[in-house]
Amino acid sequence: MDAKTDTVEERRDRALLLAYLAGCAVREEMPDPARLEDVDLDALLDLAAKHMLTAVVATALESARLGNDRTREGIARAAWRAAQFEAEWEPVRVELEAAGIWYCPLKGMVIKDLYPAYGMREMGDYDILFDPERAEDVREIMERRGFITQQFSRGCHDTYHKQPILNLEMHRKLFTKSFDHRIDTYFAQTKGRLIKDEDNTFGYHMDVDECYLHLVAHEHKHYADGGTGLRSLLDTYVYLRAYADALDWDRISTTAHSIGLADFEVKNRLLARQLFVADCDSLSDEEQCALNYIAESSVYGTIEHTVFNHVRREGNGIRGKVHYLRSRLFPSIEALQEVYPAFFRRRVFFPALFVYRIGRALTVKRKYVVTEFKSLHRTGREDNGAQLQQTHRK
Repeated sequence: MDAKTDTVEERRDRALLLAYLAGCAVREEMPDPARLEDVDLDALLDLAAKHMLTAVVATALESARLGNDRTREGIARAAWRAAQFEAEWEPVRVELEAAGIWYCPLKGMVIKDLYPAYGMREMGDYDILFDPERAEDVREIMERRGFITQQFSRGCHDTYHKQPILNLEMHRKLFTKSFDHRIDTYFAQTKGRLIKDEDNTFGYHMDVDECYLHLVAHEHKHYADGGTGLRSLLDTYVYLRAYADALDWDRISTTAHSIGLADFEVKNRLLARQLFVADCDSLSDEEQCALNYIAESSVYGTIEHTVFNHVRREGNGIRGKVHYLRSRLFPSIEALQEVYPAFFRRRVFFPALFVYRIGRALTVKRKYVVTEFKSLHRTGREDNGAQLQQTHRK
């Protein structure tokens, strides 16, 4: 059956099965054969691919002796990608050391080592926090290593790409001021809380509590915008399993409350623990709604959810739609400076920014803009199955 014609119940059951298999894989348990009778493997693997969980689900299916060429290829390709990333990151890391530039691996670079098999945690990119004062030096290093600069001095990170699959995001900071001032203020001081690595000169890492808080904040950012997929929730589950006895919950609770993430952290943690256990009980209505939203978001969210969430935050209806249009057509000066800093270096360039944005909307971003406005037209007439998070941007 075409995924587009599936019923809500079929999509829900497939998402639950995907989560069940992922849980089995990370616990290194064989799935119950009874739960896999008459399963549509192609549809299941299609959904897994949308959430970057192919290697995880394929591993579980292989253990249940339901593997095929597609599952074996998925596992092998994930391991190959992991090897490619590691092979390219190590020389860059060595050059950062030689140049005296401090750095700190983030998110997936840390979590991937908590999964039980090499390459099981699939990676779309490597994220590294680094000394923002040395951005030009880092750019020189990356380009000398054969990377192409795709984004520089815009937003939170500089993006470098190398064929065929490599993407390195070098983070000057972790969040933008336009997201949530409490979260941005807290994580703007991350460098002072980093711990020095013992086996190098300029490498750092977050302690287990700080790493978890960043994981929650990053997931919340995507959840509140266009949505986030099952891989993010599985990362939370894997992290909690690995550091169950090491996390300081008093510190985490206090900090999460101070930056407006207490409610989201608790609900996200409980959903992760509930969803990926082998004997998963029935989900509550709220948890089921959150699962539907996450399952429909795929790994990087959707334009539809971005529009829906923004309009909901402004009260729905005409008011919400007008606010969304105004924010897109006339962003704040602060937001424009973060995204288009080059136009603010000299005042004479500033008027050209509006022409530039219109030109991009009509050419490079035309498909995105069309989808965006179609979604805005539909919002309010259909729920899209999305559940807006209780803790959102202020």
